[in-house]
Amino acid sequence: MPISDRFMVIKEDMERKLKNTNVKPLSHSAYLRVQVLFQRLYDVDEKLHILSGLSISDVKSFIPQLWSKVYIEGLCHGNLSEKEAVRLSDIFKTNFGVQPLPIELMRSEQCICLPPSANLIRDLQIERELRIESLRLRALIDLFNEIVEEPLFNQLRSGNRTKEQLGYTVHCGPWVTCNIFGFYFCVQSAEYNPIYLRDS
Repeated sequence: MPISDRFMVIKEDMERKLKNTNVKPLSHSAYLRVQVLFQRLYDVDEKLHILSGLSISDVKSFIPQLWSKVYIEGLCHGNLSEKEAVRLSDIFKTNFGVQPLPIELMRSEQCICLPPSANLIRDLQIERELRIESLRLRALIDLFNEIVEEPLFNQLRSGNRTKEQLGYTVHCGPWVTCNIFGFYFCVQSAEYNPIYLRDS
């Protein structure tokens, strides 16, 4: 297959995936959560708009720019000495011909920690991870999940043996985003709006 045809196949596949990003309600709710929390997010509609105008020549001209900003960042995990870890990193530096990421370019993930007073329909977070307290807090969150998961399902999910019949998908659980603890309740409903579901 000629490279130009292959490019069009890949481009059309990418366009289809972007258009389908928010088709399913659960995927859309996850997208909205990330949209609220991350300071930098490339919007799906913006990506589609840019993608439609890209050509194979744009990709070819972008490759040198991409390689000029490639750095190495790694994590050695396990039973290794510092010397062994450095030797492993040297293998990558030698074979890829790039340098480690400069410290000034390192940045942590940009996730917003909502204040407790935030008045949003998308109530998401508990608090930031705080080293020694994190293990205790995570244990409490997991215990809370064990306590509420089954009653939540039995009370809210639609069906003959349930009570509220608010939604056909009902679940909950802990969620950690960029070291910020959260807990979510998910009720997917075709009959009730988010405000009604939140207040029920």
